[in-house]
This record gives sequence, structure tokens and C-alpha cells, in this order.
Amino acid sequence: MNKKIYQIMNIVVVFALTFGGYSQARASTGTAPLLSGIAYYVSATAGNDANAGTLTAPFNTISKAMNVAQTGDLIYVRAGTYPTFSISKSGITVAGYNGEMPVISGGKGIECSKKTDVVIKGFDVTGASGNYIGAITLDNCSNVVVEGNKIHDNKATSVSGIVILGSNNKVLNNEIYNNNFAGIRLYGATLNNEIAFNKVYNHTLSAGNSDGIGIADAAVSKTNIHDNTVFGNSDDGIDTWASPGNVIKNNVSYGNGGTGDGNGFKMGGSSTGGNNIVVGNVSYSNETCGFTSNGNGNYYESNASYNNGMCGFGDSWRNAGNTQTSSFINNLAYNNPDGNFKISSTYTTVFLGNSENPAMPTVPTATSTVSPVITATVIPSLTSTLAAPTVAPTLTPMATHTSTLPMATITASPSVPVSPTATQAAPMPTVVVTASLVPVSPTVISSPIPVMPTVTSSPVPVMPTVTSSPVPVMPTVTSSPIPVVPTITLTSEPPVQPTSLPALETIFDDKNGAFVYSAGWEDVSKTRAYNGSYKQTNRKDASVTFNFTGQSFSILHKSGPEFGKMDVYVDGVLLGSVNERTAKSSFQQRWNYTGQLAPGNHTLKLVFAVSKKSNRISGSIDAVIVR
Repeated sequence: MNKKIYQIMNIVVVFALTFGGYSQARASTGTAPLLSGIAYYVSATAGNDANAGTLTAPFNTISKAMNVAQTGDLIYVRAGTYPTFSISKSGITVAGYNGEMPVISGGKGIECSKKTDVVIKGFDVTGASGNYIGAITLDNCSNVVVEGNKIHDNKATSVSGIVILGSNNKVLNNEIYNNNFAGIRLYGATLNNEIAFNKVYNHTLSAGNSDGIGIADAAVSKTNIHDNTVFGNSDDGIDTWASPGNVIKNNVSYGNGGTGDGNGFKMGGSSTGGNNIVVGNVSYSNETCGFTSNGNGNYYESNASYNNGMCGFGDSWRNAGNTQTSSFINNLAYNNPDGNFKISSTYTTVFLGNSENPAMPTVPTATSTVSPVITATVIPSLTSTLAAPTVAPTLTPMATHTSTLPMATITASPSVPVSPTATQAAPMPTVVVTASLVPVSPTVISSPIPVMPTVTSSPVPVMPTVTSSPVPVMPTVTSSPIPVVPTITLTSEPPVQPTSLPALETIFDDKNGAFVYSAGWEDVSKTRAYNGSYKQTNRKDASVTFNFTGQSFSILHKSGPEFGKMDVYVDGVLLGSVNERTAKSSFQQRWNYTGQLAPGNHTLKLVFAVSKKSNRISGSIDAVIVR
């Protein structure tokens, strides 16, 4: 569906910077200010604004410390609950003290307006209200770093987790969930921002507009979005809408969809979007498509898209007057019922090394790179059939490029298809064609493609070992212009490495033998369900138990107006309820347990909680995902 471009007064950015526990001044990294001043301390429980603001005699309010602090100073906030506050000066760092996480509750959350060189770190921000703002809002702020915050349950109408208007900001290592409008939104004249290593999930309240990470303005460009985990949002996981010229790399997006579109990655929109570089991402179990160009041309390399409700990659149409073309290099798509690659010969001008086979032969490991039989050095020219981006003067084709991709027409045996790039063991195929097509960007690090979840009960076959022919043969390519990859210069600093990779997940289908069903369940065959079927019951107190080994889990289910609630128990303790009632029918909806269980074996039990037996009210289970 088309999105509305909302006009707003305040816009937010949250981003991260690593720094230690300072007792006095210390220089920070990245775009943070030079910390050459004094550290002040605030305590809601033991402070007094008449104090000196030291660790032993802290202030009581953040606003008092903000009034006293000067450029380069630090404000450390002790654990406790505080009212909303604003960044009143540039060059200020405000952070939770020594791992403590102070709570900012109500009001407008944390605001920054027309300031530079600010660090916001380690806050729990909840209950904010206002009109098209964020719980953390950056309104014309630049060089701001927001790190390690928890931003959640800001449920007032049109409030997002973070809203950004400004340039060269960083949003890193934050956990953002259960906010009304969206997780992270960027608007207006907003350039060179970095969104990385965040966990963004469960934004479902605003009908049709709850994206995980959303860019909704033609004036937003050159955003570097990488290494985020995005799931359970009712619209799209990552949506660049009308924004051109962004780099989208190494993100995982899954289980998105509900009242909105339900794509993992939506890379275009209106007549101004597109020309995005999309590399090394994983998209699965989304309601609609894993990746969609949405009427614009983009560059896709080494992405994986599987088990989505409709298509894997969509590139079959263009917005009126839009003639951008797309390139697909070494991508993998499978088990997408409406088509793995829905492309058009008119708009998809480069299609090389892509695969629809999840069980590719492996190439024997070695310390040196195994190259294809046929190699070539490729130097793309400015006259390539892939039109150079037109959105900004700095988006120019790369001067030189070396690749082992074939040129023009190559005739070879197609018996062993080429697989997408992968740098760690997983069900994804091993790289057999290496192509250095990633744009030059100091903020884009070369981290591996996230590991795809291991499916122990379903249809993905075991990957056979190749023992006789370690060198794969390239498929026949009859007409393959070599793409010109736009160079996008991103000026922000190298990102902070995450403390841990996303947890590995294993999906157990409803037909797995580990599930024990009570009487009253029936098997329903639907293409858009996980593995083509789900279980359904309308019998009061019908239950299903499932023993697993892990520390967390998620539940896939069917939803719609005819569904009710399923109570969730683990080891006999009620953890919550899955509300399966929605305005429209949807498949592979995901309910996530966000807590952490003790390591070891656990028993999950789901009970259909309906007030009376009714043929009109049902409960369902499609799969359980164990982490």
C-alpha cells in the first residue's frame, strides 16, 4: 500500500558509541565530542540539586546537570526514574552510570534540537507521548551518537521509537520494541546517517504503517543500514520508500506483516526511490515478499530470501516515468510460493549466478580462494546498460572493478548452479563466484552474512559433499551486461562491533513428532502457511505440548477475525497469551518470547483460551522457533 509522507516538527535519532566509565575527562571515538571537561552525577534517590554534582554528592535532576555542564562535559545518571529532558547544549555526553540503566518515563522522552556532538547512552525510555515524534527525537541535530538504549512501549498515537531529522548521526546497539508508529523513522533533509546493530521488533499498533526501520522522504539519502535484526512488525521490516541511494547490508528481517504490506525489505516507492545497494541480507517468513523493488531499480548481491508468504525477490514493474534497471548477482531464493524471482526482462538487465536450490554442493575448504574455471577481469564503463543513479552528484560509477564474473556470452555446463556469497557455514550455498561490487564506504564493515536458521524438521535437504570436482562450472549466460555499481560516499566513522551475533534459530513445523496434541485439532493445508500447513482447533481448552532445548522461543500462527487467544506456558508457568484475532486473515504471524530461560530442557504448552465452545472461534499453531 502507498505510504503517507507525514510532516513533523521534531525528528529523532538514536545511535551508539562505546566508551568506558570515566571518572574525569577522556576523549571518545567516532563523531562524539572531545570529552575534555568535568563529569557530573545525578541520582533520583540520593541527590539534591543544591549539591556539587559529584559522585558522592550528586544532583537530583538531569536538567540541573544540563544547566551546569559545558561543552565536553559528561553527565552520569544513576538508576532511578526521571522525567523527560532535553539536550540544551552541544558537545554534551549524557549516560547511565557504570552499566546502570535509568528510566525516562512519559512526556516527550529525550529531545535534541539543533545541537551537535552529543552522546546519549544507556537509558530505558518508555511512555512518551506527542505528535509524530520519537521517544528519542533529533530535530535538526548532527553528529549525535545514541548507544545501548532500550526504547519500548511508547504507545501514544504516532509516537515512534526514534525519529531522525539531521545528518551524520549514529543509531547503534539499541533495543527498540512495542512502540506505536515505528521503530526508527528518518525524515526531511537527512544524509549520511548510520543505523547499525539494533534489534527492532513488534511494532504493530499503527494500522498499516508500523515499519521496523522506515525512511519516508525523498530528501533522505545515503543512509547506511547494516547488521540490524528486524522482526514482528506489522508493515515492512526495512522500508526505504521514496528515499534513493542507500546501502542496506548484512541485516536480518523476518516475520513481518499484519495490517500493512509485510515485506522483509522494501527498496523503493514513489518516483524518487531506488538506486539502493542491497548486499548480504537475509529475509524469511515475511507475509508478502522477502525483497521488493516496489517500482524502482536497485542492486542486489548475495542476499537470501526463503519461506515468505508470496515472492522471494520482486522486480516486475516500475513507477510511472521511472526507467531505473536492477541487477541481481549471486542471490538465493527458495520456498516462496508466488515465485522466487519475479523479474521483468525490461527492468532486470543483469541476472548472474542466482539460485533457487537451497541444497547446493559445497566447495572443499582451503586457505586460498577457489576460482571458477572461467575467470575474467571486468572494468565496467560509464556506458553500461545499467543506468547510473541520477539522485545525487556523488553517486558516480566505480572507476575500476575486478571480478571473476563472466563477460558477454559464456557457454558452459549448467549442471552445478552458482550460489550466493557466504562466509560461514549454513544452509546457504558456498561462494563460487566472487565479485567485489560493494561500494566504497568507511562505515560499511565486511561482516559475514548472518547464519540462516537450521531447519531440523522440514523440507530443506542435507547439503551433499562434492568429492570429485572441487571447481564449480559456471552456468550458461547468453546476454549479461556487466552492472555499473554506484559509489556512495558515507562520511560517518566505522561502526562499533556488536557484542554478539543474532541467536541461531531452529524451526519446528507443526507436523514435527515432538508436538503432542490433545483431541480437537485438525490439519489445515494452506500454501502461505509454513511448509504449507498449520494446526487449528475450536475446542475449548485444547492443548499442544512441545519439549525443547534452548533459552527462548517464538510461535508462528495463523490469525484473522475468526481466531481467539492461545495461553502460553513454559514448565507450568503462564508467560502470556498469543492474541490471534486480527482484522484480516494473515499467515505465519510471529509471537516472540523476549525473556531468557535457563539453559537446558523445557516444556512449552499452548492452551486454546476461549470462553465457550464455538465453531466461529479458533486457535492455531503453525510452527515453533527455538533459540
